Amino acid sequence: MHDSSQFDQVVFYEFGRNFWNLGNKLEYRGSDNYGVITTGFAVFMRFMAMDAAGVNGAPFGNWSFSDFRSRVEGMVDLYQADSSQTWNNTLLLGRAQANNPSGLGATDLFASFVFRLRRDYGGDSLVLNIWKEAANRPNAVTTQDSVDNFFLAACAAANRNLTSLFAATWHWPISASAQAAASMFPDTPSIVASIAANNLTQARAILSAGVNIKDDQFWRLLKSSVYRTGLQGPA
Repeated sequence: MHDSSQFDQVVFYEFGRNFWNLGNKLEYRGSDNYGVITTGFAVFMRFMAMDAAGVNGAPFGNWSFSDFRSRVEGMVDLYQADSSQTWNNTLLLGRAQANNPSGLGATDLFASFVFRLRRDYGGDSLVLNIWKEAANRPNAVTTQDSVDNFFLAACAAANRNLTSLFAATWHWPISASAQAAASMFPDTPSIVASIAANNLTQARAILSAGVNIKDDQFWRLLKSSVYRTGLQGPA
């Protein structure tokens, strides 16, 4: 929409499809293949491409573009809030979480998981590296291989052992071999996750341990007066 300096998201969404080359690594296999990961990549990378281009999105149906993005990002919170929701009754079946007031789909839920990884474990650096790490994984023969490949790519991109997040919090079925492979990464909690969750005690402990923080998201959060006050005391 040239006149209002807003751009239809569909062009950027299709760019995501054009640059997808990880089907042999990440997409679910056989009868489990609903295209959730393939299309979920396009859903997520649409937002990243528009961020990188510095363009404003046009409305998506009746929603403003910012509202649309917020709804996608928030799906993981709705998923986590319901302990009955698991990978097995959502992504595996090509379904979104049960509490789904926006009526978005499984592809949006997958994008929401990636958004959360981006927020808590590396910002744009994670986005740049997670797909590279996935490309280095062996081709998936089974759907379990695909799940493990994404999990281990996320661990490598975040440089964190994310077993607890994926298996305990998100209820993804991570194989014993993948969990063993993930153990090579540090278990230190993400400073970004700690601050974003307002866990200031944990954040202070991490800072006191002298963790070398390179995460841009951390420094953006720290600029907030609320977090600055909580971590460092009143200015």
